[in-house]
Amino acid sequence: MGNYSDAPRTSNLLDDELRLQIKGVFEKLTEDLEIVAVVDPAEEKSKELISLLFDVETLGEHIRVSIYDKGENPSTEADFDPEGRTPAMGFYKNGEYIGVAFFGVPGGKEMNSFILGCYNAAGPGQEVDKWSQKKIGKLKKNSEIKVFVSLACHHCAATVIGAQHLAAMSPKLTATMIDANLYPDLVEKYKIERVPMVVINDEKTLMGEKSISDLAAVLE
Repeated sequence: MGNYSDAPRTSNLLDDELRLQIKGVFEKLTEDLEIVAVVDPAEEKSKELISLLFDVETLGEHIRVSIYDKGENPSTEADFDPEGRTPAMGFYKNGEYIGVAFFGVPGGKEMNSFILGCYNAAGPGQEVDKWSQKKIGKLKKNSEIKVFVSLACHHCAATVIGAQHLAAMSPKLTATMIDANLYPDLVEKYKIERVPMVVINDEKTLMGEKSISDLAAVLE
């Protein structure tokens, strides 16, 4: 892993009150969760993610952070970041990628997505209605869910949380939060005009806030 000894160990995205809230959530985790990041230390956003991860790692005994420079760990990048976008991070349990990823730094409204993503992946998790559980349990086809967001969006986080919760529940699914402001090439590719926008398997698009049952309903 890269040498990040000069990186601040505390994040400007967190204050003491928020750290206490995160610690309270992380105390409920029942499984170990490794957060693996791919960064370019020359980028400001990568530096921001490094400091955030160092900070949150101190808030829960089940959280472990691994940070790699872009190109340093090709097998990991192949799991959740094959195009080498930075900064990016993926969630792992027992050394296996569990289908939850973030492209960008989950600040602003997306901090909820990140913290609840940890809780849903390695804790008791939020309650999921029985219909959605049954639907996801019967999936036969692998699906990739991309959720394009703005960090100031009031409706994006709920969609990210739902998509990533489904991915944590099923090995058939992956769900990635993408900060649209950081990746103009993806905005152009998917013709994103407003957020949240969900893209499933690069084919189907959904506009606006979607609940976990909304997302489960359209997955095949």
